[in-house]
Amino acid sequence: MSDDEHPDTTEPAGVRLAREIRRRRTQAGLSQPQLAQKIGYTRQYVSLAERADHNLPSMEIVKAIDRALDAEGALVTLREESKSEQERLRRESTPQITANSVGYPPEQVRPRRYCLPRSRWTSIPGFWRMP
Repeated sequence: MSDDEHPDTTEPAGVRLAREIRRRRTQAGLSQPQLAQKIGYTRQYVSLAERADHNLPSMEIVKAIDRALDAEGALVTLREESKSEQERLRRESTPQITANSVGYPPEQVRPRRYCLPRSRWTSIPGFWRMP
């Protein structure tokens, strides 16, 4: 069996999705323009779906490709895994900013009620002013 039939599960799911779309398309004997015509999208969309260095393709195009290539939901599942992995990585890499993480003592941190310039704060009844 070739490496194509046993994908490397240590690769990001988005990379596996792009490779699987290309593998299934070539296995079906279709060019990008032929697949695009079959699913009702442009060749550029198909090309982007096969490129791992771009954003994830939309769920709609993945579903269309999945149906056209008789993947029986395999591509949709990979797309869902890719999206979950992407969201998890974003959560892990985004620092959680709190009042204390930016150096303000808790007693000086007050929530803003409105997104107004400071000069207009005093014109709002009951609104306090920072010292």
